[in-house]
Amino acid sequence: SGSVVEVLKADSTYLYVVFDEAEGYILRRHAVINVSSPQAQQKPVRIEKEQLLQYREVQPRQAKRFAYLENKYGSNMVARLIEGKIWKGMNSEMVKDSWGTAQKTNRVISGNTIKEEWIFKYVWLYFENNMLVEWRPMGK
Repeated sequence: SGSVVEVLKADSTYLYVVFDEAEGYILRRHAVINVSSPQAQQKPVRIEKEQLLQYREVQPRQAKRFAYLENKYGSNMVARLIEGKIWKGMNSEMVKDSWGTAQKTNRVISGNTIKEEWIFKYVWLYFENNMLVEWRPMGK
């Protein structure tokens, strides 16, 4: 709130922005567009046909993923997931939506407790009863 961001791309619903060296989506309705900024007054940039076709292919997929995650988890969580962040207390589905599928998974069931290790290329994630409790770099 009250922050100034640089808009890289836009559609009717979302703005793809840069803020403090991080890129992500915000809802257009959450933004106040300042058209008097020097960036907004710059001359239009010529986009080649190949670039436009690539943008048309990639942008809808990103917008669909953003909308899917926003509907699933709400506005507050979606930006963190899109950025690939994890935190203690996440459930395994949230981690999968943020990082994708692990290369390997180990599961141990003992009584009422289910413990899982998810092994990614450089990181091990530890879950207990479907909740992320810890992670470590590989080899430690």
